[in-house]
Amino acid sequence: MIAKKIKRLFGIHTASEKDESGLPPQAPKAPQVFRGRENIATPALFKDTPPAELPKVCKENLVCEFICRITRHRIYGEGNGDISATSATFEGITANCDAIKRFGKEIAQEDGYSGTYRYADLNHIYECCCGDPGNCRFYNRALTEQTTLAQSR
Repeated sequence: MIAKKIKRLFGIHTASEKDESGLPPQAPKAPQVFRGRENIATPALFKDTPPAELPKVCKENLVCEFICRITRHRIYGEGNGDISATSATFEGITANCDAIKRFGKEIAQEDGYSGTYRYADLNHIYECCCGDPGNCRFYNRALTEQTTLAQSR
């Protein structure tokens, strides 16, 4: 499975992976929201918080060094400019930070998608933004880049 993702990332396709036109298959469009692990228990701090107050309480308890914007979002369509979608593809609380903006496309490609992640969901906020930023793929990628730039100076 990992080898298949690596091959797709570098554009290496076998004959069986090509469609009838002879072209390799297109990767699916990335959802705009990066989904955190689904089995995250709600932290005790957030258990008694009313849903309307969750973004505010999350902002007050951020531990990540990147400036994180936490809001309630309703997202329509797949992020490809098509505004004709009539039903929401995601509705809930999302986070957006500079690390997600910078590395959303790279991480989506690693996951086998052709688009980009623009936001992270509430489970990701609980686990990484308000928990341990070291669990965040975007944060780790940004730290690696910062370290590399600092060493090259």
